Amino acid sequence: QIPLPGTLSPQPWLTLENGLLLAAGVLWATWLCTRQWTLRRPMLLSIYCAGLLGLVAGDLTLYFTDTRFGLWEFAPGVFGFFPNRNQTANLVGIGAVCLLALTFQAFRRRKKVGYLWAAGYGVCLVALVINFSRAGLMIFFLGSLAWLLWATFSSQRKRSLGLGLSVVLLLLAGFFLFGGRTLERFVGSPDHPADSIQGRFRMHADAWRLLKEVSWHGIGLGNFPPVFAHYRVASA
Repeated sequence: QIPLPGTLSPQPWLTLENGLLLAAGVLWATWLCTRQWTLRRPMLLSIYCAGLLGLVAGDLTLYFTDTRFGLWEFAPGVFGFFPNRNQTANLVGIGAVCLLALTFQAFRRRKKVGYLWAAGYGVCLVALVINFSRAGLMIFFLGSLAWLLWATFSSQRKRSLGLGLSVVLLLLAGFFLFGGRTLERFVGSPDHPADSIQGRFRMHADAWRLLKEVSWHGIGLGNFPPVFAHYRVASA
């Protein structure tokens, strides 16, 4: 009973807004990738990781104090500075791998800032466990292991890298012991059937029904949640 315009997108104003945001993001990324930087890569990475740690620390403070901040629109008791918790987890997971690399670089050069990066690496794990996102934790552990294996084969310092591998495996063991509700999302829980593998397959089956009925142009940026709701049968 909702009147829709005769356009390809059910809500063209949302598609226009999201299209402009996408174009702005592409232009910004293009400028960053093509400009001539005067700072070296380690310094740029250090600035990036320091900014990320500031965001994570601020959001953890808001989370544990149950405080609302106007610029971050999130539900009470939910960690994340993006509307979708998976977006937050992806950013934090990738940042944690960068922090691991900075930690090894600092300790190799005997710099005390390595302790700060190592602490930040642990803080990112805490944030990912609280975030409840499986993707972020997979990026954290698999990305850390992949980087350590790559660095092991390309470095002469086998002992220090072996120590780092042991630390990552200990953190993984700790997650299996104290993961709580986040660990349940990996093994499945009767209280959250949509989080199980079968629930995901049902969602993909409903998405396939939607895919078969739309044209090559899709349904318009910003319109997926309301349109997909009409196709949720198996996963409802």
